[in-house]
Amino acid sequence: LLTGMATVVLVGTLSSGAEAPSTAFYGALWGVAVADQVASIGMFVSQIAFFARVSDPQIGGTAMTLLNTFSNLGSMWPRTVALAVVDSLAISSSASTSWVKVWRWLPPFSVDGYFVVAGVCFTVGVAWLTLCGRLLLRLQSLRPSEWHVSALPDCKASLE
Repeated sequence: LLTGMATVVLVGTLSSGAEAPSTAFYGALWGVAVADQVASIGMFVSQIAFFARVSDPQIGGTAMTLLNTFSNLGSMWPRTVALAVVDSLAISSSASTSWVKVWRWLPPFSVDGYFVVAGVCFTVGVAWLTLCGRLLLRLQSLRPSEWHVSALPDCKASLE
């Protein structure tokens, strides 16, 4: 969330549409990209360590593969959706949409879809952390044996 908002602030303040971006802009953008990549790698390593801790040793790597697959599916589709809708979410007071006609007292403005998507994603991220934060901490504090399939009732006994 932090590096995403840093990128939005950076793009919004240091890049101007009239002239080519400065060297300072590219340097700052590079710095934010490096920080984002370091945070991303740290989260990935932590996630894999968590999967390794909670995976049932009787199943082997199958559980880790399944957890990682679900994680990849859950993290990839929002990026695709965001990129697909970014152009359609651009807002301009010169457009002939119904809400612009209702709010015609507003001065002329234009907001790129990038900033709309970034704002929506940031809001959803903060809401998700606020609503699910305690649940995630509780799940993280469970003993590894509570995650194992062997902790479930014996399936063979119920089949016989």
